[in-house]
Amino acid sequence: MTMPDKPPPSARKLSLHRLAYGMDGVSLSLFGLYPFAGAYFGKQQIMGVAFGITILVLLMCLLTERTVQNRWLPFLLAFILLMIHGLFIPCLK
Repeated sequence: MTMPDKPPPSARKLSLHRLAYGMDGVSLSLFGLYPFAGAYFGKQQIMGVAFGITILVLLMCLLTERTVQNRWLPFLLAFILLMIHGLFIPCLK
């Protein structure tokens, strides 16, 4: 019995590229917290977490191998989500 060249997808490790997509999902899920922002925390705090996630995704994309196709797509999605988060903040003091 010979060893396969590539392990099956279920046995592959979690790469930074896939983790960056997961962080985009976390940023997307933050939109569900805006209705509760007045009672528990401020909208600025949600925006701050989204900004932190965007910086983290940028670092993950920088550390991803250069051979990965669409290497910068997770950062692009995180940046677009950050701009949409900014629409929920009428003015930052």
